[in-house]
Amino acid sequence: MVLMKSYENRFSLRLNTRVKRTITLIFILGFLIHGILVISDFQLSPIDSYPKIQYNFQDAESIEERNLREQRRASIKNGFLHAWRGYTKFAWGYDELKPVSEQGNNKFNGWGATIVDSLDTLWIMDLKEEFNESREFVSQIDFTRSDQDTNVFETIIRYLGGLISAFELSRDSIFLEKARELGIALLPAFNSPTGLPYNYLRLNPDEEETYAWGGGLLAEVGTSLLEFTKLTQLTGDREFFTKVDNITEVIFKAPKKIPGLYPVKLSQGLIQCQETLRAEISFGANGDSFYEYLIKEHVLVRGALDKYREMYIESIENMHKYLIKESPVKERPDLLFIGELDNTSDFLGKMGHLSCFVPGMLAIGSKIFDRPKDLEVAIRLAETCYWSYGITKTGIGAEEVWFEILEEENNNADNAGNVDNDDSWILKRDGSRYRNHLPKGIVRLGPSYSLLRPETVESLFILYRITGDKKYQEQAWDIWQSLEKWTKTPAGYSGLLDVDSDYVIKDDCMERIPDSSGFVRLIWLQPFYENHDELINGRGGTTYEQCGGHMGTYKLNNTSFVVRTINTHAVTGFSISNTTIWTSPSLESTDELLNLNLTNFVDLRIGTDNEGHIFPGACLPFGMVKVGLDTDFSEDFHAGGTGGEAKYGVISQLPIVVPLSELNLSVIKSPRSFERFTPGYSIFGLERYNITVELTATRRAALHQYTYPENANNNSHVIIDISHFLKQECPWCVGKFHDGAIYSVNNTQVKGMGRYSGGWNQGGPYKVYFCSQFDTPAIFYSTWWNFVITNTSFDVGADGHSVGAILTFDTNSTRVIRSRVGISFISATQACQNAESEIPNFDFIQIKREANKAWERELEKIVVEGGDDEIRTIFYSSLYRTMIMPSDRTGENPKWESFDKNGKIIPHYDDFYALVKKDGTHLGKSLVIRIKSWIHPHPYKNKFKPRTTNPLYTLFQPKRQ
Repeated sequence: MVLMKSYENRFSLRLNTRVKRTITLIFILGFLIHGILVISDFQLSPIDSYPKIQYNFQDAESIEERNLREQRRASIKNGFLHAWRGYTKFAWGYDELKPVSEQGNNKFNGWGATIVDSLDTLWIMDLKEEFNESREFVSQIDFTRSDQDTNVFETIIRYLGGLISAFELSRDSIFLEKARELGIALLPAFNSPTGLPYNYLRLNPDEEETYAWGGGLLAEVGTSLLEFTKLTQLTGDREFFTKVDNITEVIFKAPKKIPGLYPVKLSQGLIQCQETLRAEISFGANGDSFYEYLIKEHVLVRGALDKYREMYIESIENMHKYLIKESPVKERPDLLFIGELDNTSDFLGKMGHLSCFVPGMLAIGSKIFDRPKDLEVAIRLAETCYWSYGITKTGIGAEEVWFEILEEENNNADNAGNVDNDDSWILKRDGSRYRNHLPKGIVRLGPSYSLLRPETVESLFILYRITGDKKYQEQAWDIWQSLEKWTKTPAGYSGLLDVDSDYVIKDDCMERIPDSSGFVRLIWLQPFYENHDELINGRGGTTYEQCGGHMGTYKLNNTSFVVRTINTHAVTGFSISNTTIWTSPSLESTDELLNLNLTNFVDLRIGTDNEGHIFPGACLPFGMVKVGLDTDFSEDFHAGGTGGEAKYGVISQLPIVVPLSELNLSVIKSPRSFERFTPGYSIFGLERYNITVELTATRRAALHQYTYPENANNNSHVIIDISHFLKQECPWCVGKFHDGAIYSVNNTQVKGMGRYSGGWNQGGPYKVYFCSQFDTPAIFYSTWWNFVITNTSFDVGADGHSVGAILTFDTNSTRVIRSRVGISFISATQACQNAESEIPNFDFIQIKREANKAWERELEKIVVEGGDDEIRTIFYSSLYRTMIMPSDRTGENPKWESFDKNGKIIPHYDDFYALVKKDGTHLGKSLVIRIKSWIHPHPYKNKFKPRTTNPLYTLFQPKRQ
């Protein structure tokens, strides 16, 4: 019901490779499998929920702690922006920037790897302008063609992972379309005798056959499980999952000397040939991500395939037994390190930086599988990874650290590769030697270069979230400081040739803007941001059978599809265009396998054009507050079904940029430069002001987020206009502002009331109270009357006299201003309580996610099987509309008490869809859902009238009905 008057508008740039894998764990895992999973021809039951993972953070932040956290987050974001701007200036469109010579370089197909890799970080860091520019670039990439030989492994982790992450965060369909395009292009890599993917492809759609060859490292063949499984879940194309699920079957059957520890070199040929290949065992280079993906795939399919759990536990048990050793460093006996086995199964004291993902993996597994010992080991390994940074002259970890090992570890041990059996010397990358200053027990750094890898800070981030120990925040910050000091160039950040040299030389390589910064920034976010428990447990995993589902088959445009009602009481059926056919519930449903987030099939633009009376903004199912956009006062977006004419659209709030001395409040409207909508969220740009506006909602409040342009300084304002309303007129439903007042305004809050009338129902005037609170103090505030600033904190207005408030912000220190707006029909005080109770922390991402989950929970009560995406979009867009109204105003009726004599709350709903006959006249009669009215040659111009919904509620909203 709140309507905006005028809206539209890292060093974590990539959150890549490792960061994307963790996004797979914390972002993607928020949309996990729900219902029955069916793979091949048998039924699988997913786990209902996982144990609590995240530490119970309860201590309130002091002002000093918050300021420190915000300062450090800002430092990391500035580092990211430094690298991003260098890339866009010198290498836009290239795969990477050479940060020393300031040139572009292509080594990953020439598709702009840095841009695709950076999409998720741009979104998370709230850099929407840069994100939108990158989106346009990505939309033009042809992922079916490359002039270079395509490295499948690198393409999956950089491009496919980047596209899926961008879609999961933004819900912009272009990223899913491009991910599917790329996924299809990569499928020929799996055309080997065993189905293990080759690692190179020649992509040229003009050739009759796609050539694939080479590769076979364990990490290469195994690092596709998450991306292809998620692609199946998102697109409905089962082939992606079938290809990668086969990988673990083949690898599990391959010959191995130690159960659960797999050789790093595999053959795409016959399984019988595997035993002739290299048998080295490593959780570092060449093996790392295979083990990492086992537990994450278990969580992604929600335990429906037990083999991932079995393989993971078997691997970890024997990792403990054969690969993890006590520290030989006398000063640090608390440390553990993880080594490798060579081709003869002898132990090597080589701990690669890549293996520092293990502490994070073990910490997660300790909670998922109730293995407390794993957490103890994880803590000690993570301390080793961090400690290895501090022993170098730059404070940056080397690619490998070699630990001294005891003679009895191996029959033919050579003391882990000492130079001339004298550990007083270090072997350098160029073959020369220098005197060893490292702690006794460390043989050498070899090689000693750094590619700015993220594994250590990834583990620190995960351990902080699991243990709550703030030391991990400080350790991550130490690492970030070293990166800033030694790797920064005028154009970006560069890897180092030797982290332990007195003369630091940069390698002029920035394959990606360093992943480490992504985790350093995440660790300095508030703990409830991306809560591990909420995201891993997802939607609860209730199975279809437990819900007592029901199913019907329908035909639309000669296409058959099935509808199943989920989580409802038993019903006998219902009719859609007289084509209902009840069938036995077949559980072999691709939809149930895919765990599709059904909000993806809701198109909020349908019905908004050509006099379509449809509201496309943010709200909850049956929510009282519907936060919309009316940026140029000519577009009547509102809750459809209120009689077809304008109603509400009140309590408008508009961000603008203009010097106060030049402000004319009567001419502040702005066209929109772009707009996108998903259930519970909308984003658009204000063209006139170059402001990005984002909106989300709770039941009785709205959360606004405004991103002002750079250098707006103290010309950034928010205008509140309580006299604004939707002005579309009809002979009997003229909208009107009767009177209202700004009760009070200070530097963080505005309270007031407006009285309005309008709408087809011709009801009497209604009062709306509001309370708008801001997360940043204003540097100036006042009321205004008849478009003139009054320099007062109280004012009233009436018909013909506008009234409102203005707040001015200094956006030098922060370009993002957030406002929570509570609404009430009782009082302004209750409006404030509604805002504060439902949006306690101004956390836009959290509220947005909760809104999307609320819609997903409602939509998934009816499952559509069969048909195609057009059918799904039509169906779920229609189902979505049935839950915009009526509005649940329980506790907000000013004309009666909200509680009965026993203290039980009395439900109260308002704004009902009218029953209608096929000729369009109103009629309170039986359910008629007219599928034909959902289809239109131009779907956005369809008037889209989802009336007669009450009987439908008996199927999936029995409590409300």
